[in-house]
Amino acid sequence: MQQLNSIDIDQNIEFNSSLPNDTNFNLIDGAEDVELLTILIQEKLNTKIDVQPLEQVIKNILAQPTATPINSEARLNCLQQLSYGFSIALKSFQPKGPVELVTEIDVFRHVKSYDKYMLELAKSLMYCKQFAELTLSDKLILFKYIRPIIYHIERAYTSAVYFGTNMDDLRMLLDDTTAFDFLKTFRLKAFKIEDLTEVLPFWEKMKEKVVKYIIKPMKFLQLSQYEIAYLLAHTLWNVQDIPGLSSDALRLADDLSQQIANDLHEYYTYGMRLPKYAN
Repeated sequence: MQQLNSIDIDQNIEFNSSLPNDTNFNLIDGAEDVELLTILIQEKLNTKIDVQPLEQVIKNILAQPTATPINSEARLNCLQQLSYGFSIALKSFQPKGPVELVTEIDVFRHVKSYDKYMLELAKSLMYCKQFAELTLSDKLILFKYIRPIIYHIERAYTSAVYFGTNMDDLRMLLDDTTAFDFLKTFRLKAFKIEDLTEVLPFWEKMKEKVVKYIIKPMKFLQLSQYEIAYLLAHTLWNVQDIPGLSSDALRLADDLSQQIANDLHEYYTYGMRLPKYAN
């Protein structure tokens, strides 16, 4: 077995500078980069990570034909159901004590944290009646589509809640006990030095997108938990270009996209008492 070392990744870039004018340089591509980077890391590590048991657990969760019951006297709509389910997930991600700022990231620990996120996301989606009643095939396609996107949003939101909304503070929670700083140099544990050149392009591309399109907007807007649930719902049902979905799922998604937009309007108008919020 070859000797594994840590590698340094320089974080000091100008985040204020304009990014390349690339139509693919967007949130969805940035989210996909996380999984591409994870795949690359697994290929370069000496130990293969077996994801099959986790995939089966997730499939078992999504295979349930009915929604997870919500103890409520009121009849909740799709957005409210997702908000309820995702609030449980968010609570499980929140630090319960002090968080250590690390300068060396353990890849295996990060993968374990991402596994937990995927399980909690699957559970939260099953609180939504419309999602739960889809075929397993449709549910798996939707889950695979939204999981990297919502992961970035959740990490940025949970980190902003914990660390605050200072725009110059780019600390990000890795899990509920550790965090790293995008502005500082840190190390990736268990990487061979010669693999640095392959990892850097993915990392640099992903880092700029995450900071510009997610972290800084999240801090600036100071979104509520309900607004985070709206982002989840909007991402879940914005599926016109996803191949493989059934016609029933596409019709449902079209109807629910309009419904959740109306629900958010009512939230601002009546819940937040901001009738002129659009101005």
